[in-house]
Amino acid sequence: MTTTPAASNRTITIPAFLANVGAGGTEAERAPALAETRKLAALQRRVHESWEEVCVSMRDVRVLVVSNGGLPAADRRGRRRLWLAMLEVRGTGVDGYERALALCPSACAGKINNDAFRTLAGDDEFRKAVATESVVRVLNALLSAPDRSASDPPRYVQGMNTLLAPFLYVMDESAAFYAFRQFLRNECPLYARPSLPGVHACVQLVDECLAFVDPHLFSHLRRHGAVAKIYAFPAAMTLSANVGPLQQVVRLWDFLLAFGVHLNVVCIVAQLLAMRELLVTTSSPMLFLRSWPPLRAAAVIRRTRELYDLLPESLRSRIKRHAHDPKLAESLASAPQIADPAAAPAVGLTGGTAVDGSSLKRDHSPQLGNSPSNSNASSRRSSASGRPRAKTFAGTTGQKRIRTAGNYGELGLGITTPATVQQQHLASPAGARRIRGKRLVAGSEALWLLERKLSAEFDSPPAALK
Repeated sequence: MTTTPAASNRTITIPAFLANVGAGGTEAERAPALAETRKLAALQRRVHESWEEVCVSMRDVRVLVVSNGGLPAADRRGRRRLWLAMLEVRGTGVDGYERALALCPSACAGKINNDAFRTLAGDDEFRKAVATESVVRVLNALLSAPDRSASDPPRYVQGMNTLLAPFLYVMDESAAFYAFRQFLRNECPLYARPSLPGVHACVQLVDECLAFVDPHLFSHLRRHGAVAKIYAFPAAMTLSANVGPLQQVVRLWDFLLAFGVHLNVVCIVAQLLAMRELLVTTSSPMLFLRSWPPLRAAAVIRRTRELYDLLPESLRSRIKRHAHDPKLAESLASAPQIADPAAAPAVGLTGGTAVDGSSLKRDHSPQLGNSPSNSNASSRRSSASGRPRAKTFAGTTGQKRIRTAGNYGELGLGITTPATVQQQHLASPAGARRIRGKRLVAGSEALWLLERKLSAEFDSPPAALK
């Protein structure tokens, strides 16, 4: 532990792992990050006498998550405590885990063994931190536990090993067992059911969201055979854990666990928009959608918040319920292919139409507070878990218009291409140099795009864009 003198002759105790945070920048650059880290450390030191007090503290944690693109400078121990609190895990005793292990192996032990060694096989950090045996033990214990309930997965299904990986990376086996079980029971029960109804519903909603926020990109992908049920299925099934790197995955999961796993849909759309520069200029988009650019959690969280506010209430309602409502998930999974928006009038986003700010929480999530409007919300509970949700989003208020993000130049979030740029694309004679709207892409996305454009698989723009 280290101490720093305070202005009032007191000493402020700071955990040792926070002592050197931000040491590489100037004092002005380090101050905001250190202040946010101190807030997190103070939250972790709070003493709670009831679960209601924990829920109040979680509201402050969510503000930190959404303003920092994940938990600021949280080590594994700190993240472990906060994930358990977000999931409302009341106990992580070893005895219950040992009783479940005593009943192993499960009936699905063969399938688990076949998949366990493939879990994040390309992530060296995960392979160093987590043994394959840990994945095997926790999955078998989950399916063999004596206190299993109807909301637990009936058997092992594809993707459960990858969903377990972040928990084993952040916490020990016993805690990961309880956290993962609570996660599947309350957050995304339909993602771990036979035939994966929640995942199929998710990819259908990805298509609907993309068609709404960026009809041009959706039409281009559809014309060239790229549909979400093919290219987005791995990311939907694993909550982007397959994208990597793992350090960014756990930061994205900070956000998903704080505000709801249903936002997985919008996070995938946000990642697609990050690839828009490449996708709209190739006639073979599926070649590049097989390998997504490295995850940048802060950018994805920021875009997810912006995109979610643009969606109509009917679509937001289906997103909130798709991981819990079996009838809705079944109807989405069997829904026909959505119509090409390029053949219909624009939805109205291009003019910057104001939309109401709204909470990222699910419909059955009661607000923390004592307002009369919250009493009815508190009575609504999840159909899968029967527990009230206590997740709110602070920071989306009043009327909000779509704004141009700095990383996307003149084209903003990629929702529309300026008319002048479209005319230049259409009017350019054959062989002439096309004039494109200026676009800036930062960090790992820029390197990924450059590498892809220099690859042999990249082809010339389709005729429609020449």
